[in-house]
Amino acid sequence: MKRKLLWTGTGVLIVAALLFGFWVKIKSPSYPPVATQFITVDKTVKIQVVDWGGSGRALVFIPGLGNTARVTFDEFAPKFTRDYHVYGITRRGFGNSSRPVSGYSADRLGDDVLAVLDALKLDRVVLIGHSMGGAELSSVATRHPERVAGLIYLEAAYAYAFYCPASPPPSAIDPKWPAPVKAILEGQQHYTDIRVPTLAIYAIPNDSSWRFKNDPAGLAKAEAEEVARNLPQMKAFEKGVPSAKVINIPRANHWVFWSNEAEVLREMNAFLRSLPEQ
Repeated sequence: MKRKLLWTGTGVLIVAALLFGFWVKIKSPSYPPVATQFITVDKTVKIQVVDWGGSGRALVFIPGLGNTARVTFDEFAPKFTRDYHVYGITRRGFGNSSRPVSGYSADRLGDDVLAVLDALKLDRVVLIGHSMGGAELSSVATRHPERVAGLIYLEAAYAYAFYCPASPPPSAIDPKWPAPVKAILEGQQHYTDIRVPTLAIYAIPNDSSWRFKNDPAGLAKAEAEEVARNLPQMKAFEKGVPSAKVINIPRANHWVFWSNEAEVLREMNAFLRSLPEQ
């Protein structure tokens, strides 16, 4: 099963990340069978949880806005099953998870993650988030650091995950967007206190070459604008989270684990090996 990226993020990540798959096309919609279950996290709200298998410390993957665990991680996450037990969560409002009318603030979504960990009897996990999945990582780690052995932000440590004065202002919310998308964007919170081992991988600037074919001046201008917008955020995260190792892969895709898989695997495995044993 091969993915073909037909549209990539531009750096305005709150808007650009996987709005119901509008900007990421899947060449093959079929997936091999994998264990799944639905876990009740809040009254009648059930969350779909994927279990890719493996054994050892639990890794829990959380996708970006508007996507599912399988669409985002079905090719990538199983690469860790030799050494870890690997799970994925599709947040409320998307995929086959419940779609309630409320409960989309960052901390409520973080509570959903905690409810999944409780149901599966998982402790001291490594949470791995792509794009706006970083909000759930920061919510859990800020309020319950004892539940987390480490965090891995995959193009996910932007303002919704770590707030600082250098953070770009939130983008305007289009009233035509689906209700869960609007509610999540409106429910962002300011996280500043992350004190667990952390790996943050950025792609600043994102690959924009597809937008500026035969226009090197336009490409240079777009890249310079994105660097000016997002690099201060990366620097602030690095300074404000002393436990973090921060990696930047310039001109990688926003889905950096697709475009630069080998490099991301190398950094993630080194980080995971550095964590204290359970």
